[in-house]
Amino acid sequence: DGQLTLLATEAAIEGKLLRVEQHAGGSNLGYWLDPKDSASWPVVLEPGTWQLRARLACANASAGSRIHVRLDGQSVANYTVAGTGEGWHNYNEVVLGEVSVNTTKDATANDHTVQLTADNKSGEAVVNVERLVWVKR
Repeated sequence: DGQLTLLATEAAIEGKLLRVEQHAGGSNLGYWLDPKDSASWPVVLEPGTWQLRARLACANASAGSRIHVRLDGQSVANYTVAGTGEGWHNYNEVVLGEVSVNTTKDATANDHTVQLTADNKSGEAVVNVERLVWVKR
């Protein structure tokens, strides 16, 4: 249908502190207290242009961390986390950017790895992430 949703519960988590946590509205990647931690998803993306969105929450006092979305190891979008309210479960959907997925002749060319990483932690934690959404343009 031209849209791919990557949920927190489907992520492979690397690191010591980042984990899936439950909240009243569902699940999210939380306790991102160490910016060296990351999350990844295996995906199948058709060639073309995709808009990348994320549903994020960050306490206002912790805004300013920088996150990256990587496709097969290459940074394709980055975002400076904005505060979304007083707590950690006030979620906003943000557009992270447009990503171009190239065509190749390899039979597994549409198999990719999406990774969410951080450069830094500006406050108590990096950010809470419910999901990443890829929308075909």
